[in-house]
Amino acid sequence: MISIYRYRSLIVFGFAFCNLMVIVLAWHFLQESRAQHEQYAEVVSQNLGKAIDESISAAIDKVDLSLRALVDELEEKPAWDGRDKDQIEALLASYQRRLPGGELLEVTDRQCRVIYRSSSTGTRGSDCLGRDHFQVLRDHPDAGLQVSTPLVDPISRHQVLVVARRFRAPNGGFGGMVYSTMRVDHFNRLLAQFDFGANGSITLRSTDLKPLAQFPASGTRQGQVAGPVPAELPSLLRSGVRRATYRTTGGGSERIVTFHRLPVAPLLVTVSLASEDYLEQWRNDMVITGLLVGSFLLLSVVSAGAAFQSMSRIGRKNEKLFEVNEHLHQVIDEYQILAEELRESERRYSALFANRLNAIAHCRIIANDQGQPVDFTVLSVNQAYEEIIGIRKRDVEGRNISEIFPGFDSLGFDYIGVFGKIAQLGGETQFEAFFEPTQQYLSIYAYSPQPDEFTTIITDVTERKKADEALRVSESKFRIIFDNEVYGIIIFEMDTGRIIDVNRSLVRMYGYRREELLSGMLAFDLSAEREASELLVQEVEKSSSTFVPLRYHRKKDGSVFPVEIVGGAYQWNGRRVMFKLVHDISERVKAEEGLKKYAQRLIVQEEDLRKEVSRELHDDIGQELTALGLNLAYIGNLLADRTGGDLCNTLEDSRQLTKEISRTVRNLMVELRPSQLEEYGLGGAIRSYADQYRQRTGLEVLVDIDENFPRLTPKQEIALFRITQEALNNVAKYALATLVTITLSQEGDLLQLCITDDGQGFTPSDESLQLTGSGWGLTIMRERAELAGGTFRLSSESGMGTTVLIEIRE
Repeated sequence: MISIYRYRSLIVFGFAFCNLMVIVLAWHFLQESRAQHEQYAEVVSQNLGKAIDESISAAIDKVDLSLRALVDELEEKPAWDGRDKDQIEALLASYQRRLPGGELLEVTDRQCRVIYRSSSTGTRGSDCLGRDHFQVLRDHPDAGLQVSTPLVDPISRHQVLVVARRFRAPNGGFGGMVYSTMRVDHFNRLLAQFDFGANGSITLRSTDLKPLAQFPASGTRQGQVAGPVPAELPSLLRSGVRRATYRTTGGGSERIVTFHRLPVAPLLVTVSLASEDYLEQWRNDMVITGLLVGSFLLLSVVSAGAAFQSMSRIGRKNEKLFEVNEHLHQVIDEYQILAEELRESERRYSALFANRLNAIAHCRIIANDQGQPVDFTVLSVNQAYEEIIGIRKRDVEGRNISEIFPGFDSLGFDYIGVFGKIAQLGGETQFEAFFEPTQQYLSIYAYSPQPDEFTTIITDVTERKKADEALRVSESKFRIIFDNEVYGIIIFEMDTGRIIDVNRSLVRMYGYRREELLSGMLAFDLSAEREASELLVQEVEKSSSTFVPLRYHRKKDGSVFPVEIVGGAYQWNGRRVMFKLVHDISERVKAEEGLKKYAQRLIVQEEDLRKEVSRELHDDIGQELTALGLNLAYIGNLLADRTGGDLCNTLEDSRQLTKEISRTVRNLMVELRPSQLEEYGLGGAIRSYADQYRQRTGLEVLVDIDENFPRLTPKQEIALFRITQEALNNVAKYALATLVTITLSQEGDLLQLCITDDGQGFTPSDESLQLTGSGWGLTIMRERAELAGGTFRLSSESGMGTTVLIEIRE
């Protein structure tokens, strides 16, 4: 025991030093391992960026190869050996089918007018894309291939690249250009072929850093890509470097990003690898190393404890410790080897079969003694093959196609012949066919990686075919609705006015035959107000839609009738067109004119009735009340000395009551026929009525009348006074106002009456507010203004008060 205590410090130091060394070695190992993983990730991102660069460049080179072939034919064979336009466009279509992601192939003349195109579907007339490149090719004979920045095709609404070359005319001058468009979303399929980890991404951007394609699509809608522009990209773009690799912590995680500027097109490619992917194995190594180090520490503590108990056991414990250390290093070495082999295997597998959007099958052709293909063997397929075709991998790999699908050689499409030609002669092909065994429409791309073998990339397009059929049915339903609509419908070109289509209701409405309307007539020919119709087209061009409550049109027989129009604009077959819904409102206009005349007669009759009632009140009731008051006063004087106070008080109350009745009758006479209007004019009558209104309602009324405001005709003065009465009554009943302002002014030959309140306001279209105490409301006010030869305008907004404005020109 004495020796144990003698060497305690040495033993403690030795164990502490060993544990520290193990921790340092483990830390050093982990740092080296992380550096290796990060270096490997940089190499992978650089390789991916280069591969994507080469893939996109190869696709553009294929397009350029076809353009060069077309240019050679155009320059070597003038007018293409006398072939007609259909033959030339068929040749262009054959070239188009070989183009990867090609939308169309077109040839222009020296004025940039399209003379030949590969397809007539969705044509844009004689307009061509890529006018900027046309000018460069026209002005620079030595200009080579021109590739545009991404732009939107106005027909397909897809983002495309325009790839163009010039060709020489027979006289050696500029003859025109040939160009093709490549859909940007074609590059999604290129991006999807590469393995960049579960959290990585590949993004294709234009030179202005707008994202064009991204894989994966981050759950956004089709045709969109997500994610902000990395902060490093603008500075790299300005520096002019073509490629660079950097690290960033954008998006909350550490990433290694490789930036590539494509040499053949104004495009940028960024490959982003997330640390969650390339450091995943390192984190597993760190966990295992930590466990091993922890085990080592635990064993060393146990060994140290045992050493203090017995020196005899120290040797055995040390031997065990050394064995554990050796085993630890052996496990680490074996684990590193296995991890590297596993990563390499996963990388090869992912690079080939990670694409889950398309089924991929690698096959070997089987030929008979004469060398004719009769069958083929499926060597390997990816997981997507099982999902799309519906057959398990183990039931496909290693078997002949005739065993998998009995009767395969008798299907409607010669798959074996097409694939055999590709495998034996090389090249590539792409086609769509209905696959009877699985009842699917398939889009198949096939190429030969080596002799007697071929690889197919299969896409299920069944849903797209169904969508096309549904669109055809929808168009048929639209035509039925269009032809049976009660309102007349007309569609015409906005730039020329030429009628494109009309429905049956419009034909009946105007009396023309459908053939007459569609034989070159202009939409403006149907209007009796041509200039107003042309202005309507300009208005729709700005706002895309409009509503015209009243316009006059002319029928075939020359008769003019009123219509109501709802119009709008949209894009149709590459042209800007306008549609109109035309409603014949002849009966409604007649009814409105009848109501207007009735309202005017009612106003005249009401004013006559007011005069009659006022005269009756003055001549009969007024005089009799005056006589009654005099009689009561006389009786009171006679009885003052003969009777008591009670009878005198009763007579006095009767006299006061008679005065109140007389005052009420006078006020009623003023309401019916204001005497101030005849004696002092409109200004005096309004001031007097405003004072009475203020006393009756308690509302503050401000009256502002020009000093030189002239006298008007009796009809005009009584109309303006009645409008003022009506407006003030509306304020008292509905406005909840505290202040009313009445202004009577003259500017040149224009007379204005303006009544404004600070009340709650209302929506002028609300019919519940059209009625007032007179039962006619705003309609009567408008009719009074028109009878006086003026115009009536009302403006109001909820919470902002109401303004009534009457204008009369002398």
